[in-house]
Amino acid sequence: MQSVAAMELALALHEQHFPGETISPEQFLSQAFASFSQAADSLEVCYRQLQSEVSRLREQLEERNRDLAESHARNQQMRDFLERILNTLPCGVLVVSGGHQCQKINAEAQRMLGGSESEKLSQIVCALVSDLGKHSEMEAERVVTLSVGAQQIHLAIRRASLSSSEGSDSVLLLRDVTMEKELAQQRDAMKRMQALAEMSAVLAHEIRNPLGVLELATGIFAESTRENAEAQKWLVHMQGGLRLLSATVNNVLQFYSDPLANFRAIELGSLIQESVDFLKPLIRQQELEVRVNNHAGTIFAAANPDQLKQVFFNLGLNAIRAMKPGGVLDIALFLSGDKNGGVVIQFRDEGCGISPGHLDKIFTAGFSTRAGSPGLGLPVCRRIIRMHGGDIRVHSIQGEGSTFSVLLPIATVGKGATP
Repeated sequence: MQSVAAMELALALHEQHFPGETISPEQFLSQAFASFSQAADSLEVCYRQLQSEVSRLREQLEERNRDLAESHARNQQMRDFLERILNTLPCGVLVVSGGHQCQKINAEAQRMLGGSESEKLSQIVCALVSDLGKHSEMEAERVVTLSVGAQQIHLAIRRASLSSSEGSDSVLLLRDVTMEKELAQQRDAMKRMQALAEMSAVLAHEIRNPLGVLELATGIFAESTRENAEAQKWLVHMQGGLRLLSATVNNVLQFYSDPLANFRAIELGSLIQESVDFLKPLIRQQELEVRVNNHAGTIFAAANPDQLKQVFFNLGLNAIRAMKPGGVLDIALFLSGDKNGGVVIQFRDEGCGISPGHLDKIFTAGFSTRAGSPGLGLPVCRRIIRMHGGDIRVHSIQGEGSTFSVLLPIATVGKGATP
């Protein structure tokens, strides 16, 4: 029934569109099927075109996704590369917001600022920016001083602004100049010390000549007042003071000048005795005893006699100052038992000894436990002895005394030096 109705409806439509034209049902069905087949073919072609377009679009999407992934990877590599550059820069880099908040900090800046945690870092950054003042741009570096932990650091800073839609950030380039400041201060101190040394050497030269005249005068007075006990007593004090002053002058000249070697073969026993004779006014003044023991006999060293006497005088003077009245200074000359040979001149006192904490400092220029002393005696001794190819050693027990041993090479008379 429905098929007949459909057929009648199709015929009616045909009549409506094609009036006067008659068509049989079989012809109509044939035409309908032909139209359907044509429409189906058309739909199939459209479907294939649609599939092709979808495939093309999918390929484009995949290609763009690959490009996007590659671009993202390249961007990540670039970020990592820039991050490595930032963290290996020899200067500190800080990016600071308008509210003085730290947005970015590299490893060198963290090191300079003590690797502080975020809260403490914010305080340091605020102090840093406040010290820079209100200038948004700085063409030249400005040095500021910050307290980081228990120490103060000096930073040279250059600042630039980064303007953006979100506000104005600042980039700070930091350079630690603490060491440069310290070196500059040390250079200034060295210049002052050099000027003082030059002035000291000039004064020592000026003092030495009248000092020699005074020495000669006291010697003449001592001869002319030999029977006057009171005068002799005061002359001993005068001679002692003059020889102390002479030792100081000679130490200054030896330390702040470049002395010529002028070595020759010197008989050590006689040189030691001359040094003891020079010390006698001080020995008598302090009521001390000096014993000289020569266990080596007649033995020579290639030396500058004046410089070597200065060493013996300094060591004897230190021993005298360390002892109380009644003390004994033993000076011994003997051959060294070392495999390298040599001769030893030993000064052993019964004084107060040297504190263990001071033993490694006593040969440092300027170090002294006596107020007002320039601290040059032992440094001059070491300098002279090393210039002679020898060494000086010390052994001390606090409260019992000290022993200074001077080791010198032996000179063969007739080979390289003449007595």
